[in-house]
This record gives sequence, structure tokens and C-alpha cells, in this order.
Amino acid sequence: MKNLKTFSERLNCTVSRVEILQRQTFNQFIRHNKKSNSHGLSISCGDGIWDYLALKGGVSIIDATDIVANPVSHDEQKN
Repeated sequence: MKNLKTFSERLNCTVSRVEILQRQTFNQFIRHNKKSNSHGLSISCGDGIWDYLALKGGVSIIDATDIVANPVSHDEQKN
């Protein structure tokens, strides 16, 4: 299985103004509503970019329900 582009590459190749606004709104929501030791749940949809943004915004842990091999390269995974 081929790995996806890095998170940095995916963040910098947005396809539309709508996607940019979605990400900005999501970041504002996370920063405004985060609590200490907050947890998120990823329900196996998408390429992980929303999980990445949540972690960068202050969510402490993301639990994932992935049913396929991890598309994120080993070097980008946090141990």
C-alpha cells in the first residue's frame, strides 16, 4: 500500500475556498471548546487531516476506528 502525502503536503494543497473555510472554522471550534485532556474519536473517514488539525488545535488523544492499514507513514506516527 502506498502512503499518502505528508500532512504538510495535504495541508498546502487545498482544492477550494470552501475547504479552507471548513478548516479555519474547525480550528476555531476546537480551540474555543477544548478542555484539558480532551479526547477525540475518528470514525474511519477521510485521510486523517481532520485528526491532525484537532491534535494541532489542542485535543490530547484521538481514538481511531480504522478498518484498513494505516495510510500514514511510520515516520509521521507519534509513538
